[in-house]
Amino acid sequence: MRRISMDLLNQIGKRLTDVGQGVARQTKTIAEITRLTAVLYDMEKKLTALYAEFGKEVYSSGSYTQSELLLEQANSIGGLETEIGETKELIEKLKQMVKEKELTKCSCCGANIAGNARFCNECGVSVQKGNGKSCPDCGKQAEEGATFCIHCGTKLCSEEVIQVDENVNAD
Repeated sequence: MRRISMDLLNQIGKRLTDVGQGVARQTKTIAEITRLTAVLYDMEKKLTALYAEFGKEVYSSGSYTQSELLLEQANSIGGLETEIGETKELIEKLKQMVKEKELTKCSCCGANIAGNARFCNECGVSVQKGNGKSCPDCGKQAEEGATFCIHCGTKLCSEEVIQVDENVNAD
């Protein structure tokens, strides 16, 4: 009895550790997105100020090429526009990484499943994004209300619909 209890506690401890590490990775990625968003805001603010200075100088001088300051500001504007574009691309890539690592929950056994998984890593049931029931052993579609798979005889999950609950986070 004690051996079973220790094994159970060890399994629970491992799962908690795994979930905690996943949360830590997601938190780090989200913190990086937040940092980059703040950097992007500052760059866009600087760009707006440069546009204002540039416009004032162009207006007062009447000529773009006659002012060394205008050429310098034009180069700064071009550089900031490039940096802003690159930062926006990086933010989108990081957001995509977060989305790919979001967890869903198996409605058969309740285990957390990676958002891009095709099968539950605990019970083996095929993960579907819609209605229907599939066999955890052979993966074939089961008849509605069936308790056993008509293709291989494996007992099916007790749930009537095997689908995942979308957007379950790792917290």
